[in-house]
Amino acid sequence: MLVDQVRDALDRGEDHLSGRQRDIIANSFTLEKKIYEGSLTQVYRARHRDLGTWHAIKTLRDDHARDPIARRLLLREAEIGLMLRHPNIVAMQTLLRLGDGRPALVSEWSGKRLGDQLGQAPWSIDDIRTVMEKVLVALEAIHQVGFVHCDLSPSNLLISKHELTEARLGDFGITISIGARHADVDLAFAGQPDFAAPEQQKGLPLDGRCDLYAAGRLLALLLDHADTVGSNHAASLRALARTLSATDPDARPDSAKAALALLGSSRT
Repeated sequence: MLVDQVRDALDRGEDHLSGRQRDIIANSFTLEKKIYEGSLTQVYRARHRDLGTWHAIKTLRDDHARDPIARRLLLREAEIGLMLRHPNIVAMQTLLRLGDGRPALVSEWSGKRLGDQLGQAPWSIDDIRTVMEKVLVALEAIHQVGFVHCDLSPSNLLISKHELTEARLGDFGITISIGARHADVDLAFAGQPDFAAPEQQKGLPLDGRCDLYAAGRLLALLLDHADTVGSNHAASLRALARTLSATDPDARPDSAKAALALLGSSRT
């Protein structure tokens, strides 16, 4: 207890000297910076006080601290995320309770969002293939355990140290079971309009093909930032993007594994 008291005094003294005010939660994590704020939740970059490791901590916004639906969704996200262990998926690590009772979901720190990197420089076709392979493999893993991600977009793809080979899919806030609808978890509509499949926008039961639609939209967006858009390989990837994002789910590949095979065949 004495060690904890001394550590608290040193940490708060550092804040005073630097002119910063930082929150400490669970007597273990120092919240360094808010990196994202949505309609219900907010995400902080946090440092473990003993280990010095970096983490992302997601909790409810102050104005939704007592919202039962928002709380249930975050708890559900924790349950889903903690059962998923895959190199292409952001690893969730534990669930904490804040002093006011809000749940706080701790995950690995994975660097910047893909969306923040899009306009920085033209992308090569190889870069785009690498990202799409990571995405489709991650989706296959999610679908294999019976879930639909429902929120694939550049903002939910994390890149560690600017390395595309480390791209990971995160954020399971609106993930649902295959065959379910978002109304089943008290959501009238969930998803980003530019990436949500037509059946998702209509509130219909969903399966993995919903995520393939978003993958097609993502592929088309990446190609818009490619440096060789006139090449034959780019043309074949454009065709794949149209197939993945077909309006009719039956016109899309049956699975992420089948989409991955099509991505491989587009090399020739």
